[in-house]
Amino acid sequence: MKISNKLLLSNEILFVLFLYSGFYKSILPFGNTIDFTMVLLFASIIITSYILLREGFIHKLSIISILIFLLFVSYIFISYFYSPSPNSLMKTIHFSLTSGWAFVGTILIVKSDKSFFIIFNGIIILSVLAALFAIKEYINNTVPTQLTVFGSDYLALGRLLGVSILLLLSEILLKKTSFSKMIFKVVVLLFLLLILIVSGGRAPLILLIITILIFLVFQVSIYKTKLVYNKFLPVIIIFLVSLITIFFKTNLTIFETFKTRLQFLSTQSGGGDSASGRIERFKTSYSMFKDSPILGKGIDSFSIYFNSPNDYPHNIFLEIASELGIIGIFLLLLIILYSLYNLLVSQKQYKYNKLLYWEVLLIFIYTFLNANISGDIIGNRILFVSFGLMIAFANISKINFNDK
Repeated sequence: MKISNKLLLSNEILFVLFLYSGFYKSILPFGNTIDFTMVLLFASIIITSYILLREGFIHKLSIISILIFLLFVSYIFISYFYSPSPNSLMKTIHFSLTSGWAFVGTILIVKSDKSFFIIFNGIIILSVLAALFAIKEYINNTVPTQLTVFGSDYLALGRLLGVSILLLLSEILLKKTSFSKMIFKVVVLLFLLLILIVSGGRAPLILLIITILIFLVFQVSIYKTKLVYNKFLPVIIIFLVSLITIFFKTNLTIFETFKTRLQFLSTQSGGGDSASGRIERFKTSYSMFKDSPILGKGIDSFSIYFNSPNDYPHNIFLEIASELGIIGIFLLLLIILYSLYNLLVSQKQYKYNKLLYWEVLLIFIYTFLNANISGDIIGNRILFVSFGLMIAFANISKINFNDK
């Protein structure tokens, strides 16, 4: 994870700071008066536009992807005119700028392995910094509770840590490196995992385990009737089994917050406020979709029908279905499937960089699963980054194949 000063000042790092600005901006000087997300957004747009104009080239695949996304954004703007929510225009603009640039910016900025390297390592470094502050908060807490770092919530912390853990695990399994570097990455991974466990977020940890299991399954193959697998695979499986066993069989303090949160699902009526609240939201969104299946009720209309300002169903498909109808679902699926198709086809055709392929795919799987449990289309910004990463990978794969 060696990064020079020049790379730290790169457009890629600026982009990472924009993507996660909501996580840390509240602790910045003048954070209450200056919207640093917008500052970083427009700085990134200006620099990327300058580089793009200087190069004078954009991939056909990138253009098609951006046009599909613009169709989605255009439809959201149309839905504003029939939405009953007074905040519908604000949500439309916010999504178009932040999630929009998360997708488009990724496609335009990530043009090489080096760009992937800088962005992924930038995310890991930010995770480590957040984890260091989190461990301090955990030690200072008199009773186990959910951790909040930089003024953000435990879910944002958990998702950030989850993505970094997946990136590190991919490198450990798929990248040949020196023993000392391997040990360093393992130590960092275990540290981030520890913070994720004590942070108290149920979904980020459970979905991380599910994503890792999916990853491990695909690291096993059969060749000439023999089972072929990565040499580190048994170690990781033993570690996961041991971790789960320790969790259920011991009363270690580090698991206390997570256990308490899990118990809410079985000991409180309806699974606790979190679970029962989601069920009510699911019912409302389904009722909205049933009433207006084609067009939906309009952007941000869920908050009106649920009678709770700035609320959402905590499921990206239910949110789109209730507010944008079948048309919105179709356009979102078009973005997802077009991005995923190009990732899978490019890897099959060009067989380029297995490590990068899995890093991109794991980020997509993890953020996609999270988007169906919590957050809205604005809060799930990194999901749209994963779409852009898939297109960027396809572009780079083709370029490297043609250069051979």
